[in-house]
Amino acid sequence: MPYGIEDQTLAEIEAFAVEIAAEAGKILGRHFGRSLKIEYKDKRESDPVTDADHESQSFLVEAITKRFPEHGILGEEDDEEKQEDTSPAPDFLWVLDPLDGTKNFLHGLPIYASSIGVLYKGAPVAGA
Repeated sequence: MPYGIEDQTLAEIEAFAVEIAAEAGKILGRHFGRSLKIEYKDKRESDPVTDADHESQSFLVEAITKRFPEHGILGEEDDEEKQEDTSPAPDFLWVLDPLDGTKNFLHGLPIYASSIGVLYKGAPVAGA
């Protein structure tokens, strides 16, 4: 029972993370190789964000919220206001990169993923 969490709870969280990462990967696959709307997070245009990023993150947030409504979520594509939220974090926090490898994705290189990490009181306990 690491970190005081039941093994069954950790197994459930990890299995769910793997399941939804695979589903998010299917979303990304539908966009791969197609023309996408691209925005940039920075003025130097070095950090691209696509419709695929947004659709994948929306799916992940909705799925996690439905299954674990008491858990927190921090997504890479969250707006700055949410990322700078200073309210206390819940015990469980899901950290999402809905399209890890956006530049590869945009250049037609099939080396990308939807990455998920789960923290418990700040310590990593699961991922996919």
